[in-house]
Amino acid sequence: MHSLIDDFYSETTNVNEISNVEQVGFNDQNEDESDSNKEEEIEKFNKPVFLLQQVSYSSPSKLRHVFASNDCLVLALQNNKILRIVLSDTDNLEDIIWTNENQPCIYKLFLSPNGRLMIISSLTRECYIHKYMKKSKNQLMKIEKLQDEYITSVCWEIKNQKTQRESALIGTNTGKIYFLDLKKNKKVSIKELYQIPNSTPIHGIYFHPVDLKKTTWILLVTTNNTIFQFFGVSTIQSIFENYFNTPPRFVEFPGNSRASELHIRNRENFNSTFCFLNESGIFNGDLITNVKNLKIGNQVITNENLFYFPTVNSELFDITSYGTIDETIVPAISMVKTDYHFLLAWEEKILAISSLTNQIIFQKNINDNKQREEVHQTYAKHLFNKKLYNEAATILAKTDLPLEDVTLKLLQLESEEPLKIYLLNKIDNIPEKNKNELTLISMWLLELYVSELHTLEKIDKLKYKQAKNRFKNFVLDRKNDLNSKTTFSILLSYNRFSEMVYYASIIDNYEQILSYYIRQGNVTQALEVLRKQKDLELIYRFSPILIVVDPFQTIKTWKLIATIDPVRLLPSLMRYQITKNPKGIKTNLAIQYLEYCIFVKGNKDSNLHNYLITQYVENDEDKKLLEFLNPINKIIFYNPKYALRVCMMQKKIEPSVYLYSEMGLFEQAIKLALTIDIELARIQAEKSTNPQQKKKLWLIIAQHIATKKKDLIGAIHFLQQIEDIELDSFLPLFPNFDCIDEFKNDITTSLSSFQKKINKLKKAMESDNTSSEIMRDELNTLRKRFVLVQSDQKCLICGKPLKNSNYYIFTCKHAFHTICLENEMCANLLPKFKIKRIIALKKLKKEIQEKIENRSVNPNQLLLLQNQLSSYQIELESLIASDCILCGRLVSVLVEKPLIESNNTNKLDSWKL
Repeated sequence: MHSLIDDFYSETTNVNEISNVEQVGFNDQNEDESDSNKEEEIEKFNKPVFLLQQVSYSSPSKLRHVFASNDCLVLALQNNKILRIVLSDTDNLEDIIWTNENQPCIYKLFLSPNGRLMIISSLTRECYIHKYMKKSKNQLMKIEKLQDEYITSVCWEIKNQKTQRESALIGTNTGKIYFLDLKKNKKVSIKELYQIPNSTPIHGIYFHPVDLKKTTWILLVTTNNTIFQFFGVSTIQSIFENYFNTPPRFVEFPGNSRASELHIRNRENFNSTFCFLNESGIFNGDLITNVKNLKIGNQVITNENLFYFPTVNSELFDITSYGTIDETIVPAISMVKTDYHFLLAWEEKILAISSLTNQIIFQKNINDNKQREEVHQTYAKHLFNKKLYNEAATILAKTDLPLEDVTLKLLQLESEEPLKIYLLNKIDNIPEKNKNELTLISMWLLELYVSELHTLEKIDKLKYKQAKNRFKNFVLDRKNDLNSKTTFSILLSYNRFSEMVYYASIIDNYEQILSYYIRQGNVTQALEVLRKQKDLELIYRFSPILIVVDPFQTIKTWKLIATIDPVRLLPSLMRYQITKNPKGIKTNLAIQYLEYCIFVKGNKDSNLHNYLITQYVENDEDKKLLEFLNPINKIIFYNPKYALRVCMMQKKIEPSVYLYSEMGLFEQAIKLALTIDIELARIQAEKSTNPQQKKKLWLIIAQHIATKKKDLIGAIHFLQQIEDIELDSFLPLFPNFDCIDEFKNDITTSLSSFQKKINKLKKAMESDNTSSEIMRDELNTLRKRFVLVQSDQKCLICGKPLKNSNYYIFTCKHAFHTICLENEMCANLLPKFKIKRIIALKKLKKEIQEKIENRSVNPNQLLLLQNQLSSYQIELESLIASDCILCGRLVSVLVEKPLIESNNTNKLDSWKL
């Protein structure tokens, strides 16, 4: 039941409840009243709080939904009609707003508090909004955005008097929350606000302003076993923005009840209360009013309690536990909340529970099953004897007689209608847990409907149309009970292809629909189904078939689907044949689609780029191929090796030459280019940046001209244009010849050049000899040079006497201990790589010295180790003592170094003024 029924009941119960309180608590104020008044009060006090009475109205069909609000009663009937009754208008008792049996079956209705607006959700996932107009024609508008979802809950917002707009929050079976806005100009706009975690259906939704200015809101959303809590400021729409990254607060209960309901009770001068019906029981409490310190993610409910459902043998709601294992607990299927009571409905009874004492104060059970069964059997027998078989079948469905006995009796009749009526009514009384029985009867009914369609199709068009509508309604209503494989088999056996497509569409079995359309050769319909698909796997699966039949429309469909992955379509593109193009279209559609993906959509996948090269090569699109291989921005996403292999296989010489040169294989590029064009080979040779390699490439071209073209003069003239290539470089490459007239000038020029080079080399050798003599003299002088060291001379780094350890002394007379000099060099003057080398050399020296001291080597190895040790020592000295650190060239390194390091704060502070 909807929370609006809650308001309907509150008007009838609160008066009695309040009168009872007055009678008990304030008798002392009524002592002066007359005895008649006291008797009236006593009689009023003794009246029951709840009274179940039958309404004097006979519905033309079984009820599916009942809603009451603002003097308006709405009934949704099983025959797919909706009746609107204005209770105060006796002249026009019924206002039928939906009478067409061809309309989709009703799933749920939602009536606004003022009774003027109604939202209708159908089993075909279509949604409508109906607006009641007292003095004009009622309006029925379709909510286009909600075509693929069921509306499962609605919370109406109070009408905005300034903007004349009516709005609501809508919850769907996919866990989405929408904001619906009905503007004064009759336009319906809808916007998605939030997605509940796990996409579970929303069974209840409620939002409430905490302050009078409606700037602070709290919101409750319930699923089958969870209640979510939201809080926010500004507008309703902005509440959910705070919860995109932060999950909302929630309370979760065990079980998975389908009868989950949320009810809110607003009371003046009191906190608003809520109650949440779930499989565990009733979770109720108050909504907070003080939101001053409330933050996102905080709880918005308080004083909450969970009342467990009473067991079979209990008359109380248990607040502490479910009861014992042996006791049975059956959850209620619906409820209504008043100020002081919970009114609960089960299939076999109605209970009113006091929310103060937890006691059952009202209980109404249905009539005794045994008596009802006896009456039904007797009445059905009476109708059967009178040959009122249809009416008898309706009553028989209410009995507990074995299904096989009744059906065997009805099968003996000439008409199948009584059997159908019996099965239709019988299936409504079978519990959902009896899956096998439901499936069996559903399949039987399906075959009866299909048989009826097959019989009426060529006899009576009107009856056929009505039977087809009944078939569709049945399939919609029982799609979860029908076995899909058997259903398709039955429909195909009767050649009911349109019905098969309809059934496949409502169970979302688009694979069956596509297979059918393709078998029938109806590619247009198949592509139309694909365009509406959210499951891309179906597109990838059926595209290889469709592109063979109609490549133009198939590729057009691909372009319309933004989320499609072109790489997954490559197997389909490989099946494309240009001969299947429609008349007048000569373009290669595979190339066109690949260019669309790469140049328009900017796809960078190498597989697409590689396949486009393959298509260019196979379709002789040489100009496009060269442009694609050498883009303007020089950024490529294809595989050059793959492209080269494809081009070579199809003997595409110029693209292959380009790819060879781009891969740095200039020799192969030139040899291949020479097979078609010398100028192309010359261009490739120019690309090389290595002088030696470039010289070799020129000689290859010249040799080709001389040998293959047999044009010695042309080869010579070609090489004369190249700098740094002499006659002696290319002459051995030429074939044998007798006449040298053509080479006279070149030989003369070459010999002159050689003479100049020889003279230049002589001068260089004389200069080198002079330099070597000078160096020998200087070495002899150095051998005789020495430096006197005073006995008290100290190290200029540590200040200690030099004689205490090994030291170095430079020609400038500056002297340092070896270890001091090494530390100073490593700390301030040497780069890191030289410091690492010094550490490595010292380690190597230590290892060799240990081997020598241990005498674990033979004489030959000893000599080798001594030589290594000497070389390491020389390299170490070259690193450490190459120059004086006080007056040598290394001092320039210290110019940029501060006198006091930045991390030495004490010294820095001492220099501050």
